[in-house]
Amino acid sequence: MTGTIAQVRPADERLAERLAEEYRQARIDMGPREAAAEWFTPLLRKWRRLLAGKGEGFTAREQLALAVTLDADLRSRDTFIVTAISPEVSMKQLRVMVEERHSLKSTALLERVLEGWFHAGQKPDTSRLDLAVDILAGFVERVPQGRRAQLLTVCAYLSWSAGHVGRAAEWGLKALLADEECTLAALVVTACEHGTLPDWAL
Repeated sequence: MTGTIAQVRPADERLAERLAEEYRQARIDMGPREAAAEWFTPLLRKWRRLLAGKGEGFTAREQLALAVTLDADLRSRDTFIVTAISPEVSMKQLRVMVEERHSLKSTALLERVLEGWFHAGQKPDTSRLDLAVDILAGFVERVPQGRRAQLLTVCAYLSWSAGHVGRAAEWGLKALLADEECTLAALVVTACEHGTLPDWAL
């Protein structure tokens, strides 16, 4: 985790704004499900491959598209987290989570995965979680400040999930600096302050 804030290029600021508007319009024109399938599912598939040690990293455009999508859609953020924590969840199940977000099936699946690992006392693959954070840390500071809160929140939650309380608190505080209303980041910071960890780490 770096301690400096990289200079965001004006070109990236403009591209992020354009992508945000394009995604907003896609959700209006196509509907949330189809927009997610077109915008987020390819990024999710690539994320899954990267965590398995396959493929190349996100391109500069994909990095900004990812930041924009997570910022606009918290279900996408949560599915991104699930992908890192639970490699056994299939791509088909992940697509249900994000593309059918308003269905009972989608909600039940998401809750079952998150609640299941949290309370099961089974240690996750912390090396996979560390890799996930490293991937995001490699570019999050090149994302415009107003678009980076959810990326930082993912880093905070996954660091906490891996038992890295100090790092999780740092990421969470950075997320809150980017967006003080980021609820999940606030929950991670509070958990760290009170020494609350997943059951496996107790």
